[in-house]
Amino acid sequence: MKPAPLTYNWLARQLHWFMAALILFIFLLGLTMTALPLSETRLEMITWHKWVGMTILALAVVRLLWRLATPHPSLTNPAIPPLMEQAAKLGHFALYLLLFIVPLLGWAYSSAAGFEVNLFQMIRLPDLVAKDKALAETLALLHEIAAWSLMALVAGHILAALIHHIRYDDPVIRRMKPNWLHILTLGAAIAFGTALLLTYRVVQPVDEVASERSTENKAETEAKEPPLTSKKQAAEQPGKSNWQILLDESQLDFTATQKDAATTGSFELYQLTSLTFNKEQPEQAAVNVEVDIASLSLGNTLIEQTLLTKGWFNVKEHPKATFTAKSFKPEGADRYQMNGELTINGITKPLLVTLTITEQPGEEGSRRLKAEGSATISRTAYGIGDGEWASTDTLKDEVSLKISITATNTKN
Repeated sequence: MKPAPLTYNWLARQLHWFMAALILFIFLLGLTMTALPLSETRLEMITWHKWVGMTILALAVVRLLWRLATPHPSLTNPAIPPLMEQAAKLGHFALYLLLFIVPLLGWAYSSAAGFEVNLFQMIRLPDLVAKDKALAETLALLHEIAAWSLMALVAGHILAALIHHIRYDDPVIRRMKPNWLHILTLGAAIAFGTALLLTYRVVQPVDEVASERSTENKAETEAKEPPLTSKKQAAEQPGKSNWQILLDESQLDFTATQKDAATTGSFELYQLTSLTFNKEQPEQAAVNVEVDIASLSLGNTLIEQTLLTKGWFNVKEHPKATFTAKSFKPEGADRYQMNGELTINGITKPLLVTLTITEQPGEEGSRRLKAEGSATISRTAYGIGDGEWASTDTLKDEVSLKISITATNTKN
């Protein structure tokens, strides 16, 4: 049997020190970005946080496979107490486990929050879970706990290595001895991460005025009761129309793009104030829809609260968005084009919506329509995002709308 090597091989050492640098940097980056309000800087940091996290996950896979495929030094040392030796093995196992768990939880959180993970703006990674705000909040908490646990293990790993080296003259450090490039990489990662942390949490802490403005806007939003507060109330509230949207069977989603990564949200409450539709006479069709802006839903509470304030969706002054169209232009196969007008933030612009409308079996004496379609709007044209957000370098101007509405008439 071939004896165990005295030191770790070349690739194992490169992976060890490069991953150590990335782990320390991403932790410092995470501490920095979570202290910032919603801003282009925060989004830029989140993007890099995702990229570095996915890189760590990929390297963890390579490192594990390489460790399984190649021999490594024996960790047995008669001079070390058995309990300490077992603790070292357990610590190594926990480190490997968290190298997978932490980035996977972050990836799953992004999926549940509706935030696409686009690696280096080139590779679109699949969603791990379906969009779910409650799940996203749970995963965000677990991701944070796992990240702190990983850093605690890293600190314990460093301390244990020093104790082994100094107290027991164990060659553990010599087996993974860094070269000048490893030290330079590690130092650069720590220096850059620390510089970001000091800059945004000490030298330029969160703007108190901006924080007070956000808190004030939030209080005003909560103080002003929205027209509808729940799907149940929406279903029970009589409208001006004899048509009613079945909210549990409908979706009104929007997708914005930050860099090349998509973020998906939705509006939960909306109603038809009027609808006239006969497929035999589409030129006489008309529709009016009101959307409760305060029902905006994303997988991140901070972003939700920010988007409802002045400079985004000014829900205090403009609690509703409306869409009005008269006459549907048929395109065959139940497809129609609606040339209507969309009003957001008190600004009205023409909007072309392409829909497929089908009539479905309803209860006796009633009609039931299913409409599915899409549209694209310019967020800046409606004043959604002012100041630094007026630039479309980070947050793109085009916002895609996806419509899936089921409606039934409530009067015979």
